[in-house]
Amino acid sequence: MKRIVWLMCLFAVSLNATAELRLSLAAGERQLDIFRKEHPQQTDDAKFVGLAVGAYRELGERWQAGAVIEGMYAISREQDIGSGRILGFRPVNLVTNAGWLRTEFYGGVAQYDWVKKAGGYYLGLNALAPIASSDFSVGLDYKYFQDLAHDAVGGDYIVDGPALSLSISYKFD
Repeated sequence: MKRIVWLMCLFAVSLNATAELRLSLAAGERQLDIFRKEHPQQTDDAKFVGLAVGAYRELGERWQAGAVIEGMYAISREQDIGSGRILGFRPVNLVTNAGWLRTEFYGGVAQYDWVKKAGGYYLGLNALAPIASSDFSVGLDYKYFQDLAHDAVGGDYIVDGPALSLSISYKFD
């Protein structure tokens, strides 16, 4: 938790008057596989809602770079261990605006709340399309969580898996 607070403070410091700020709400499904040496594989599939806040700076006419803090909160799970929440910080976001479509490729670190807090990294991409001439956009987001791990007696738990979501985003001017 201390790491997430530290990252949030770093994120807040990086904001300035020239940054584009975006708030996104998402709903989707994730399919996490949990591996442990010499134990049967477990799954933690869940529908989720998500919230993300990002700040982006112009790199050129069609390019932006940014940082995003996000949370994914499980709303239906078969597992009753931990909350299933995933908190993420994406310091590497590369955005291209190709006509009406905005695409973003990103990488970051994540913390998964299961038996214990498991930390690792994730990669993803999304595409956003504006709604009419407003500051709202709708999007499709795919991310893959890799090596979310924590130490345990008898072998480490390793969590991997994808998440797919639909989102609505608002750009603050």
